[in-house]
Amino acid sequence: MIRPVLLLTLGALACAPRTGGGAPAVTDAAGATIAFSAVLGGTHRDMDMARDVLTDSAGVVYVVGNAASPDFPVTPGALDTVPGGGQFPSDAFVSALMPDGALRWSTVLGGPGFERAYGLERAPDGDLVLAGRAGDGMPTTPGVVQRAFGGDQRNRAPYGRQDGFVCRLSGDGATLRFCTYLGGADNGFIRDMDLDAEGNIVVVLGSTLGDLPTAWFAQAAQPRHGGDEDVVVAKLAADGSRVLWATYLGGPGKEIGAPTVRVAPDGSVLVLLSTQSAGLPTPGGFDSTLGGQQDLYLARLAPDGSRIVMGTYIGGSGVEAIETHGLALGPDSSIYVTGGSDSPDFPTTPGSWRPALADSRNGFVVRVSPAGGLLAGSLVGGNGWDYGEGIATDGMGRVLVTGYTESPVLGGDSSSAALTDHGDVMVALFSPDLSQLLYGARVGGSDRDMGRAAAIDRDGWLVVVGHTSSDDWPGHGSLARPGGGGLDAIILRLQPLAP
Repeated sequence: MIRPVLLLTLGALACAPRTGGGAPAVTDAAGATIAFSAVLGGTHRDMDMARDVLTDSAGVVYVVGNAASPDFPVTPGALDTVPGGGQFPSDAFVSALMPDGALRWSTVLGGPGFERAYGLERAPDGDLVLAGRAGDGMPTTPGVVQRAFGGDQRNRAPYGRQDGFVCRLSGDGATLRFCTYLGGADNGFIRDMDLDAEGNIVVVLGSTLGDLPTAWFAQAAQPRHGGDEDVVVAKLAADGSRVLWATYLGGPGKEIGAPTVRVAPDGSVLVLLSTQSAGLPTPGGFDSTLGGQQDLYLARLAPDGSRIVMGTYIGGSGVEAIETHGLALGPDSSIYVTGGSDSPDFPTTPGSWRPALADSRNGFVVRVSPAGGLLAGSLVGGNGWDYGEGIATDGMGRVLVTGYTESPVLGGDSSSAALTDHGDVMVALFSPDLSQLLYGARVGGSDRDMGRAAAIDRDGWLVVVGHTSSDDWPGHGSLARPGGGGLDAIILRLQPLAP
């Protein structure tokens, strides 16, 4: 069964029964109930972006990103209600929204530089752990692994000099449990994170110098920097006091882009990165060679980081790339990967929803077995430029992909429609075997919009976050105001209707 796929605008919404005490839900013409479509940002033409999302057992939606607007919405009693900033004013933010889209609480966190949170996880005790990039002057706390800013070789506009950071907040956003830097004298900041069963924190960051403390790498699968830019995987204690282990991942080429990480139920660590290096370890993998200028590389590390137990390249003869949240685990421990590809020979499988490239670049989603075999592969998109950025699964094995699309449709005859002059948020829900598109929509206004991360909540609602440049973003609910110009964070919660 394939749902229709269309551009969702305000005109496509119609009233539906209420979902709770807030605004009534609406139904879109693609066959989904919209609980809310929220805009978080200020009235200035600044850069406010949502970069990760999670939901809890009560249906509360937690969002992180960066807030550059001086009037970004914060709530009384929050940890910090005054956005800071330096070269390009920006703080990290954490916001909690009720299932109907009402703002429960919201706080900023940062120093005088540029801060952005890329990753968010919920600890076993209900605390929130976030990680990302930060300038000098972050409010670090006593007893953590790195209180001082590590430095940076380059001063890149608009960010300035950057390090990674990890902070832990109380579940109500009012108390800072700890905050630490993590980084050396290069441009290594944290792009993603996950927690193990004990609440220890696994992060991925970049390293061009290989100058991190050698003691961290005492039992590493790769104890030394491979050359150019490598990825570093590190596990921190749950209280931020020490690094339990770390390893480099990389070869003589460049491991670039935005690595992502997930901790499997058995404690092993899955890492996805972009690479231009041949010869990376590929035990059990379905592809042992670099296929083009740049491929993806998927690795499974032992729980203690001491060895690579599975590795595989993913790609064709062109270029494959990812952006932070392109990795998810299914309920059967299958590994799902999304990103973008321009390879005409990208590894798809017979019976997949879209086995052939429809344009010069499409998004993709692949399913890999726990041991590294290719189970399924499909391209995602139509006859425009499309890109998968965020991916999530649910207990039924359904696969949600969000990202960016310029295609008038995600399916159908790719020669039947012309390109539009801007892109929108992609929302695509697939069957576990990637043979069916269960629901798809292109969501946006009159300017460029992008989905960055995704989740599926306890009741099967799809949650997508990202940012919009559109003053006419199709909002709904108590935070459904027009965009303030520049970039504003967006949060969308919807549920496809039963067939």
